[in-house]
Amino acid sequence: MRMRKLGRGQSVVFFASGEITERIMNNCGKTDACDIKVMDVLLWSIRETMSEVKRYIPLWITQKVRHSKQQLITESINDEMIPSEVAEQLLEPEAQPIERRYGIASDIDPEENLSSDERMKLEEFGISRTQYVTYDEEQERELSPEVEQEREVQRPPCKTPAIHSVHADLRVLVETGQFKKHSEAFKRAFQVLHSTSAKQMYPAEIDEENLWVTRDFCDTVRLTEVAPLADDYLRPVNWVLRCTVQSGKEDLCIILSPYEAHELLPDILTSKYVNLPIYSPRTSAIAPSLEHLTYCNVKESMQPISERVSHFLSLFSGQLYLANYERYITLCRAIGLFNPSAAGCTKAATDGFIDLDARAAFDSTWADECWFVKSPVDFFGSILTMRRKGLDFRRSHLGRVLAGETLREEGFSDDHQS
Repeated sequence: MRMRKLGRGQSVVFFASGEITERIMNNCGKTDACDIKVMDVLLWSIRETMSEVKRYIPLWITQKVRHSKQQLITESINDEMIPSEVAEQLLEPEAQPIERRYGIASDIDPEENLSSDERMKLEEFGISRTQYVTYDEEQERELSPEVEQEREVQRPPCKTPAIHSVHADLRVLVETGQFKKHSEAFKRAFQVLHSTSAKQMYPAEIDEENLWVTRDFCDTVRLTEVAPLADDYLRPVNWVLRCTVQSGKEDLCIILSPYEAHELLPDILTSKYVNLPIYSPRTSAIAPSLEHLTYCNVKESMQPISERVSHFLSLFSGQLYLANYERYITLCRAIGLFNPSAAGCTKAATDGFIDLDARAAFDSTWADECWFVKSPVDFFGSILTMRRKGLDFRRSHLGRVLAGETLREEGFSDDHQS
């Protein structure tokens, strides 16, 4: 590739894997990858090219010998048709004796068909006759079969989609602020997971009273007795209705389906009880944090939701990265995991969970912040697994927390780093 006017509006950046970086450092005698310069990369490239050229010279010599032999045979043919005995002479032998294979002796001396310049080139590169006589055998030993891989995306089985609808009680909530918690229109958020494989690990203490979902959000497909689990059909969380109920308590967060958000938008714009911010779980370290539900409200801005509701909304939606170190501490306290603020507590399980008695003995306020009696780590891990649909999340904030790892404050110094 030709590159012109480098440094005058043009630039080049080198990217290398860890293995190649190690080779470059060994080549230039450096121990730190940060010390690698452009000249080091170019020097390594030139040496690798020379090594590759030298490696293939035996092959070119072998090809030259074969060509010379076949050319002598074809020049002796006078007819247009090639006799069968001549055609057999053009073929390569299917088997070789041990002497021929390992270069002990050869009935054909390749050097007889080489010019003086070609012989000087062989001597210049230090290639002996034995090397190119045995080159085919060397290639046979070194050749490793290429594994042909074809990516096959396994999609969930087709199912009959559920019919969308907006429940009358949801419209009443938008218009009047009256929340009927016992209505079939609403369900506590984590109860959606009763129809998934996470049901076996469902902790009773997780029913957060201020985080709800609608029936239309829950119903995505029609489940059958043959395939009763909805692991592959969980709806992503993007629309969260914030409601100021008449009782004056903390705002409710009700997760809507896209259909409900579209149908209710005119009523939401005129209602004085509800607001509709945009939400998306933070699944990338470089993505902004929307967990406080203050982003792009359709009406006037609102105060951030409480940290507890925000944490459980993040866990339910499959968020992987936390906004800052303080959020990490409060999340661990909300679900009963060991964290730097509990450094004096020595009764943590292997997954980091601290039981209720140990939490109360260490910090009396912690027992009020976290109600879990048994470890919810496996339950939250199963949620992330379903939400990520097979993608690896172990090196994310939540992946490391659920693995029992203690995060350090300097890991949150840059919002783009984990």
